Amino acid sequence: MPKQIQTTQQKQNLTMTTSMHQSIAVLQMSSIELAEYVRKELDKNPFIEDENIIEERQTSTVNERTRIQEDASSYNSKSNNDNAHYNFLANIATEKTLKEYIIEQINTSIYDQKEKLVAIYLLDSIQSSGYLNIELEEVAENLKCNIKMVKTVLKKLQSFDPAGIFARNLQECLQIQIDDKKLNTPGIQKMIDNLDLVAAGNLRKLSKLCKANLVELTDMIKTIKSLNPKPASGFLVEQTSYKIPDVILTTDGDGNIKLEINPESMPKLHVNQEYYLKIKDSTNNKEEKEFVRAEVESANTVIKSINQRANTILKVTKAIVEEQMQFFTNGVMYLKPMTLNDIAAITGFNESTVSRSTSNKYISAPSGIYELKYFFSSSLGNTRAIGSDVSSTKAKELIKQIIMSEGNNILSDDEISEELKKFNIRIARRTVAKYRESLGIPTSSERKKNKFFARNQ
Repeated sequence: MPKQIQTTQQKQNLTMTTSMHQSIAVLQMSSIELAEYVRKELDKNPFIEDENIIEERQTSTVNERTRIQEDASSYNSKSNNDNAHYNFLANIATEKTLKEYIIEQINTSIYDQKEKLVAIYLLDSIQSSGYLNIELEEVAENLKCNIKMVKTVLKKLQSFDPAGIFARNLQECLQIQIDDKKLNTPGIQKMIDNLDLVAAGNLRKLSKLCKANLVELTDMIKTIKSLNPKPASGFLVEQTSYKIPDVILTTDGDGNIKLEINPESMPKLHVNQEYYLKIKDSTNNKEEKEFVRAEVESANTVIKSINQRANTILKVTKAIVEEQMQFFTNGVMYLKPMTLNDIAAITGFNESTVSRSTSNKYISAPSGIYELKYFFSSSLGNTRAIGSDVSSTKAKELIKQIIMSEGNNILSDDEISEELKKFNIRIARRTVAKYRESLGIPTSSERKKNKFFARNQ
């Protein structure tokens, strides 16, 4: 019986207004961020009510009138400031996460929408240390853009604060910092190019390479050690360990799939009409009435943004599930290559909307909880797999399985590359190394040491 997906959706047309800026910000939020955002909106707007948290408003009429009068007195000065777009994400925490800090810089430095999409995609691919953890070719493939554009955007991002952010390795991280601080002397450059000698303390070779005496060499090493190898340190760590699924996937006995928004992640808000009418009818003051009208309009915008977020995520998820049906029925080995552009074409949304709808959004399926971004991976162009392209995610899964089953016969990256050929996947040793590192798996020599110490404990 053919599988069907049951879902309710609505399509909304929005103009680029303050309301749309709010909708974009709300769509970008994770479930945890959304819950905090809703809590703050409930605290500051008396006309919003949460159906899941029925709160009795026992404030006296005098206190209600006092608040309206106090708020209304400052309303005119605030309402004339419409040109400054409110940064809703900045309200989520007093301290900034690295992501929030970088987004602020993106918004003030990158204006081309395509470049901004690339920038956000790269931002979503950095590790907690601040290092970039994705191949630029894979970014270009996923976003269907020119590799030159990706490199251009990366160059801009690497000029951001903190210095060293978006580096792809330690050498590049330190290089960015010495360039930023204008410390790039020939001697220090030689040190950056030979960090292994610095780590080993091989002063004899360094002295020869840098053409420096011991005193000069010591000063150079102090300069290198003053740089930050982890540029993201010091920022608030994002709370991503606790994953609240945004969408729940279930199946019935006939194999039909049903998708629905997780009710625990979806606030049920409405405008408190009773309270609105009570306040509205209790005053004839024009300024107070205008304040009430603006607050109710703001409440409706908040509710509309949250409902639109749910509809957009559900529509994008439906398209992903339809494209990756074999994954959900047969497992990870059937994950196929898929890009943001593929889902954009199906849903009618632009790629930036698809990216926001899948970043830090999760789906709960019988096989586990997955971030929606997990399902996007590039095709291995040089594969000879029969029947369909092979995704980089599938190649990574195979590498993990090969290493998990290696026993005492520890395989090098070259040997893993040879093993992959048995699955009709042909990728270079360097690519195997990159995928292995992205999985957090040590090198063959490190794995041998780990096994040795495990046996002799």
